[in-house]
Amino acid sequence: MPTFRHGKKTAVLLNGTDMSPFLNEATTTTEIETAETTAFSDDDKTYIVGLSDGTISTSGMFDSTAGASDEVLRGLIANDDNTFTVLPEGGGLGGLDLCRRRGLVEERAHVRPVEEHGGFLAVAEGRH
Repeated sequence: MPTFRHGKKTAVLLNGTDMSPFLNEATTTTEIETAETTAFSDDDKTYIVGLSDGTISTSGMFDSTAGASDEVLRGLIANDDNTFTVLPEGGGLGGLDLCRRRGLVEERAHVRPVEEHGGFLAVAEGRH
């Protein structure tokens, strides 16, 4: 029988800074490229495992005060050696399904819907 858990304990760290108080969504993806190796005599396609890649997408509440979400992200947008860590169980690094990406914060955007609070999104892509 599966054990379901609520997402409220999720912790998100960006270069060691806890971004969780500003976030309400974190999505992680992992992809592995494959190269086709099928030859003329093969009856089925064959592949070999290639390079892995992954993305962490986050969104949350915009806060322009010192040390808050906007200041942290603004300082990292051009840096290509950031570490995004998502801990679905919260707490320490022993959480289930730890996802970590090192690389570029490639997108930062402000979201301003008329019916809700201002928000932001940030996307990091890189290696494990």
